[in-house]
Amino acid sequence: MDSLEICYMSAVEMAEAIKSRKLSSVEIMDVVLSRIERLNPKVNAYCTLLAESARKQAGEAEKIVMKGDELGPLHGVPFSIKDLTFTRGIRTTFGSRIYENFIPDKDAIVVERLRAAGAIMLGKTNTPEFG
Repeated sequence: MDSLEICYMSAVEMAEAIKSRKLSSVEIMDVVLSRIERLNPKVNAYCTLLAESARKQAGEAEKIVMKGDELGPLHGVPFSIKDLTFTRGIRTTFGSRIYENFIPDKDAIVVERLRAAGAIMLGKTNTPEFG
């Protein structure tokens, strides 16, 4: 499977590929981050990229797969969230300079649920000021 095919897979397809060991979460993360790092300077889609953290979490997710432990429905699948959504310990600006240094101390429910399902956060995507 080539890298473009991986980038266009749905979350369900990625989760199935990880569970069946056709692809690893590390492989998926490397492909997705490589594409982001190549295109983001042109399109400015990400205002915060968590590449190091995402790669580390993908490695940890892969170890769980290899041990045969029970997996969440989105185990190892990368996700991004708009910069309008609270993310614990990660800058949330709402697209505004007023909030350029705001770091929430809790996750929004959607982020909590994605993480609980095993998904791995890639970063925050840009938004017009206050959405």
